[in-house]
Amino acid sequence: MSCNGAQRLLQILAHHGIDILSGIPGGNILPLYDAIHRAGFRHVLARHEQGAAFIAQGIARSSGRLGVCLATSGPGATNLLTGIADAHRDSIPLLAVTGQVPRASIGTQAFQEIDIASMAASCTKAVFRVGSAAELDRTVPCAISAALSGRPGPVLVDIPKDVFLEECPGGPLPAIRTRALRDPSRRELDEASRELAKSRRPLLYVGGGIASAGAQDALRRFARGRRIPAVSTLLGLGAFRHDDPFLPGDAGDARNPAANRALEECDLLIVAGARFDDRATGRMDGFAPGARVVHLDADPSEFGRRRSAHATVHGDARRVLELWHGTDSFQTPREWIEALQAMRSVFPMPPQPAHDLFRSIASECPSHAIVTTDVGSTRCGRRRAGPWTVADIS
Repeated sequence: MSCNGAQRLLQILAHHGIDILSGIPGGNILPLYDAIHRAGFRHVLARHEQGAAFIAQGIARSSGRLGVCLATSGPGATNLLTGIADAHRDSIPLLAVTGQVPRASIGTQAFQEIDIASMAASCTKAVFRVGSAAELDRTVPCAISAALSGRPGPVLVDIPKDVFLEECPGGPLPAIRTRALRDPSRRELDEASRELAKSRRPLLYVGGGIASAGAQDALRRFARGRRIPAVSTLLGLGAFRHDDPFLPGDAGDARNPAANRALEECDLLIVAGARFDDRATGRMDGFAPGARVVHLDADPSEFGRRRSAHATVHGDARRVLELWHGTDSFQTPREWIEALQAMRSVFPMPPQPAHDLFRSIASECPSHAIVTTDVGSTRCGRRRAGPWTVADIS
């Protein structure tokens, strides 16, 4: 059956498993809101468009699915940018749909017209302008695929008001674009294995890319199979329980002293889905100063950006760890394991008054609660392998 552009957009989103939208209505996106009312989507009304972007982020972080937020043109669209930029920094899959002035008014400085596509280009993976309702079947699946593929991130689709109202033929819905998983090359894995074989004090450095790839189980199998201990960035927390013997702690400025000491003494750093953020590393010349580096990442642009690597493995984190697991018989020397266990006793996390507050909050939370913080680039409420427990958040 024929439909208009707004109805077709919602049909495509529903076909991709999206059933929750966040946003604020406004003049140039009202036709989409009319369609939402009739289509039965759950809509979360924000009080500010920036909040709509963070609501969509929360959906993506807690579920591992694409988050979708909506805003009208002009100030509505520009208000999304802070949340979009945060999603870009933290590799959160997000689809922002913005209304635009009608096609005939573009370029005339019409009321609330702004070139949001140009403004968003530096903080998104991709920006799409829709020129007609017939383009939605091609453009929206491409946008969703871009948000979910490789290193996840936000995309923006800008749609003029009259495109929402324009009739389109409908018909079969476009195929779902599944997330492409890139396998590493055998050469890359062999180079990483050679570096590991030379090591006496290896250490995994775990970042948010592990959660993005759903690689927590693969990481734990890899670490325990070779007895390799790990430290974590804040975005990497959840890959191991906080009291796991393989995890000295989270590293970085004002973080766990034992983890930072482990970084100082390791001779090989296996970087898994982390990007050497300056809040975690501090001065690069003092970060793991004696370590060679093996860097695993879905985004090859991260290789060498802040720290040169002696071996790089480009691929989906889960696939990399699954394929690397079992390819050799390396075992971490017992002396290194015992030294790290001693560090946890000698360099405990200093007690702070806030700890009692968090324990009290944890005692009141149900086991399935998701706790988030808002710092930017260091948020820890990522998708986890299992339910929260009091120990996890205390």
